[in-house]
Amino acid sequence: MKTTGGGGSPKEAVVPSAASGDTTLGRHLAHRLVQVGVSNVFTMPGDLKLTLLDHLIAEPGLHIVGCCNELNAGYAADGYAWAHGVGACTVTFTIRGQLLHGRRRAAIGSGIR
Repeated sequence: MKTTGGGGSPKEAVVPSAASGDTTLGRHLAHRLVQVGVSNVFTMPGDLKLTLLDHLIAEPGLHIVGCCNELNAGYAADGYAWAHGVGACTVTFTIRGQLLHGRRRAAIGSGIR
């Protein structure tokens, strides 16, 4: 993703706007998260999802909350969902991302959700 200036921070990322007709899946997801009431997205930043995080950071109304690992992000998003009705976290399709599936099964199996 191209950045403006020499800093290269995510806040400076050039993200296409919906008005320009260059809407991407990441931009659409970020916009929809805000529409359904999410204001915090829990994540463990990593190179495989930096482009998505650029879109989430660029979306007004979304705040990225960094977590130590994917399981922590899942627990944080689950607690956020209990308090706010909906939650979101980002993971990759790796063995570490499958930790969330185990968290979901534990919650369902215990009758929590």
